[in-house]
Amino acid sequence: MRFRSSSVAQTAAVLACLAGFAFAVPPGGNGNGNGNGGGSGEPTGGGSPSDPYAALPPTIRMDGVVRDFRARNTAGGHADYELTPAQGFGHYAGMVRDTLDADGRPVLASAGYKVSTQWKDSAGRNIAAPRNYVTQMPGDVIGSQAATQGGAVTSAASFAQWFRDVPGVNMSAIMPVTLVRTPGTNTYVFDDQIDTHYTRLEGFFCVNGRLLGSNGGAQGGNKNYHFSYHIDSTFTYRQGQGQYMSFKANDDLWVFIDGKLVIDLGGVAANTLQRIDLDRLSFLTDGQDARIQIFYANRNRPSCNFRMEMSMAMRRVDPPPITDAFD
Repeated sequence: MRFRSSSVAQTAAVLACLAGFAFAVPPGGNGNGNGNGGGSGEPTGGGSPSDPYAALPPTIRMDGVVRDFRARNTAGGHADYELTPAQGFGHYAGMVRDTLDADGRPVLASAGYKVSTQWKDSAGRNIAAPRNYVTQMPGDVIGSQAATQGGAVTSAASFAQWFRDVPGVNMSAIMPVTLVRTPGTNTYVFDDQIDTHYTRLEGFFCVNGRLLGSNGGAQGGNKNYHFSYHIDSTFTYRQGQGQYMSFKANDDLWVFIDGKLVIDLGGVAANTLQRIDLDRLSFLTDGQDARIQIFYANRNRPSCNFRMEMSMAMRRVDPPPITDAFD
């Protein structure tokens, strides 16, 4: 990370933040009941009767890019941060296209359709609405959403800034997260509600007092609520081994595998969990590597939460160049 015109104290603060990413092992094997820890990941080649996956790494670190924004009600603020959707807070589907653009970024498709009933699999777990590359399974339950757009974003131009460096609009830095393997399973979890570092911060407040500064105000205190986060990684797909991923966030979160949307959690204060079983994806090939991109935006007070769970070992990908951490 490069620093420009920053004080020694500011530099030390960022380094301290990065050093603080130590995560506690979460209890149990299925997080919020959306995973079972039963899918096979990479071959272990070892283990023990008490932990058949003991040969897997205990943690996986992934480097992401955090981009800090100012709220719309402050000088230089972004129109989409601290926005109240026209149809109210909630989960909005269909905000982004099903494929990424040439730069590997989401493209706005609509201002979102507010979801009233979740799509579910046969086990009652939330899934995304059907796509032509996602195999539907017996027992899937059809959800429902509004017929008209709900105003969850201002415009395509404003949305295009969320996951790009834009001078004068945002500032970026590299921020790692570490997923911890649940003992006895091949399931890796990051959850700000379990990790001791983030429980002290009362949420996924990874840039408090840094980059553009905290902006909690009277409602949120000395916390930074307005940022986006982008993780890029790869994994090896193993057909028939029960690989899955699940994600939960209070604001927008989208996941793309090989450039195709598989988790669709747009919206403000949605606080919704969604799962994808990888054997549903018709475009994956057994034994081949696939690329996963995670796009998360925290846009509103008073909370900031982020959770991901997956039953395979991810591999780090070098993050893209970033802007200077400080002006």
